[in-house]
Amino acid sequence: LGGSLRLSFNGEAIGDDVLLDLHTLAQFGLGYVDGRDETHAAQIVEAALESLSVVSVVGVTASCHLNTSTAGGALPSITLLFDVAFHHGDLVPAPLNKGKMPLIGLDTSGADGLTTAVAIRARAGAAPLDGGAFPRARAATGAMGGRV
Repeated sequence: LGGSLRLSFNGEAIGDDVLLDLHTLAQFGLGYVDGRDETHAAQIVEAALESLSVVSVVGVTASCHLNTSTAGGALPSITLLFDVAFHHGDLVPAPLNKGKMPLIGLDTSGADGLTTAVAIRARAGAAPLDGGAFPRARAATGAMGGRV
């Protein structure tokens, strides 16, 4: 798994200086680099999203799995899953938008060995009925690749 992934949100894409290096994310997430783990992979995604002017604060968690099974002729694969919580933390009491959050965009044109990339809305936010705080909106992004 290699190459780059460009994230976008609400019409704005991350810059070339913060493109996500899929090889690095996989290596960190799988613990192949001393002192690096899934937390470090999540921090890279978090920094990329927070570089966008349309994003305030996000919380990102990551999980990475290596499937070495070759049953049925399948190639080994890596699954990277990033769970993004928008407006994360106690100091961000309400989102800047007034409704459901759009999905995170995934531009995989720079990726190598990627078989699947998808963004889903894990829990949709909605505008509050009483003018109070918003429920947290969440989105998850995942990627699978065939090469380590």
